[in-house]
Amino acid sequence: TGAGRGIGAAAARGLSEAGFAVALLDVDGEAASARADEIGGKALGLRCDVSDEASVRSAMAAIVGEWGRIDLLHNNAAVFFGLAGGNDGLLETLDLDTWRRTLDVNLTGTFLCTKYAMPQLIQTGGSVVCTASVAGALTGSTVSAYAASKGGLAGFVRSLALNYGPKGVRANAVCPGAVLTDMSQHIREDPGLRQRVMDTIPVGRIATAEDVANVVVFLASPAAAYLNGVLVPVEGGVVLA
Repeated sequence: TGAGRGIGAAAARGLSEAGFAVALLDVDGEAASARADEIGGKALGLRCDVSDEASVRSAMAAIVGEWGRIDLLHNNAAVFFGLAGGNDGLLETLDLDTWRRTLDVNLTGTFLCTKYAMPQLIQTGGSVVCTASVAGALTGSTVSAYAASKGGLAGFVRSLALNYGPKGVRANAVCPGAVLTDMSQHIREDPGLRQRVMDTIPVGRIATAEDVANVVVFLASPAAAYLNGVLVPVEGGVVLA
């Protein structure tokens, strides 16, 4: 999900190169279709609003109709209203609509997609990979709604691992720090902020979408067959600094 751009698009490309047929879901259906056309082969672009149950149910049915199975779900769709928007942080300035929208997409959307993919994943012995974040999942964060959603996502992944591991379905998460995508436009456009962010990262650079996608592909592969309920930091060592 969230495959029209950024980490989701990079993961779709990586998974396709690894031999998966990939369905790219995004609330921007045109972007999803464009990325699918770029990938070529067995790639399908679909419009899906992960916060809308009917939309999720329809998308999962379309995937099964196209290929007859689901082996992997990458829950990646997310919204972030912090820093640039200025309304996700202190409770005095965080409005209820922003709080609800953040949790609707980042957390409830993950629940809905997993709920409707799970019957297929049980049949195929598949896996779930979620894009969480160091914010909320592994460290503290000042962007409260986003951190709450990603912290909740970490707990959800662990619950999936316990509940569905015995049914043959693994669940893991990648936890990126700063990544150069559309969501981090405020970092790209502010050289001073970008340098301050890089100064906090031991490897000395900000992650690319491909850095995160590579770990998603690994977690989806047979090489990760014994990993279940793991939150993998993809942040260049920030949590150690």
